Amino acid sequence: ATTINPNNADAFFNIAMAYQEQEEYESAVQNLLIILALAIPTDYKVDVANRLVYNAELLLYFSENPEQARLGVAAYKLVISEIPEFIIPVRHFNNLCWYASLWGLAEDVMFACETAVTMDPENGVYQDSRGLARALTGDFEGAIEDFNAYILWQKENNNDQEKIARREAWIEALEAGSNPFDEETLATLRSN
Repeated sequence: ATTINPNNADAFFNIAMAYQEQEEYESAVQNLLIILALAIPTDYKVDVANRLVYNAELLLYFSENPEQARLGVAAYKLVISEIPEFIIPVRHFNNLCWYASLWGLAEDVMFACETAVTMDPENGVYQDSRGLARALTGDFEGAIEDFNAYILWQKENNNDQEKIARREAWIEALEAGSNPFDEETLATLRSN
């Protein structure tokens, strides 16, 4: 078996990219995290951060369990705290909000939900994601507000009646003091 020099960032990067190519996002994320712990130039860290966010998002999307989702969230948080030179695009904050919330991690990613809405307050999709997180953290009033904003946005943009009807049902449940996001609903949303 070949041994890898634990300080060889390029070797870990190549391994991570091989895992990415094989759609093994958990292993890709783990190898990219190793690189960020090494003493590497800032521009290289920014490149690694870009790949890390990409793979963390895919890991969250394809997560099969909460542990994988937690790893994806941890990768985002590390990039945010350790590599301020890397600017995460708003859609990544939104996807972090939505996918992590579906795994019960809404409290851990509320910052991402708020950031996405702050960065693009006119995008109803971002309010929809924050609405999910708010409902899951017990902020029913805030969730209702966000879902109503999403419905208005949806009517002006795509006018997807199925999505509108689903949000109206969620609002109805929330107004009745019930959280519509039981495990079955979350599993259905994860599979879409």
